[in-house]
Amino acid sequence: MNTPALRLATESDIPTIVPLIVRAYRGNESGWTSEGNMFEHDRIDEAEMLAELSIPDTDMILAHAEDGVLVGCGLIRKIAPNRAYFGLFAVNPDYQGGGVGKAVLARVEEHAATVFGVDAIEMTVLGPRPELVEFYGRRGYVPTGEIRELPAEVILSESGKLLDMSMKVLQKDLHSASVAA
Repeated sequence: MNTPALRLATESDIPTIVPLIVRAYRGNESGWTSEGNMFEHDRIDEAEMLAELSIPDTDMILAHAEDGVLVGCGLIRKIAPNRAYFGLFAVNPDYQGGGVGKAVLARVEEHAATVFGVDAIEMTVLGPRPELVEFYGRRGYVPTGEIRELPAEVILSESGKLLDMSMKVLQKDLHSASVAA
């Protein structure tokens, strides 16, 4: 794929953002990034997405293919004077491996540094997903050692059993590392 067109999301984008995130996180064909076998419910709905975008100092970067189709997104939120949180990162499974994710991540990091004026970005990755920790590690994100637990109502498998889930916190220093290489 050619370099996607990148822009900030608006409230009117929510009806296209939510299906992208749901498909990328929980869809049957979402490839190596899928959480579909771990959770019963959709990752987010339109009301939750509106709530996320309504939080002060929050922006979402959108990536569009040449035909205008939304193919990727990433949320960035300033959470402290020198730190931002990166989440809701999704790439349409049909476009994974084509540079969309790298383009979104690079723009998110640039936005965090230039618009929010932060020095570091943190994110959380599901503990049982070492391939994601490795993926982000290659992009300069390192584990902080902090572990955050998921609420019990979120971690039921299809069998009804509680899964042993935790979120590993990763962080990237924007000034000591190259931005999304």
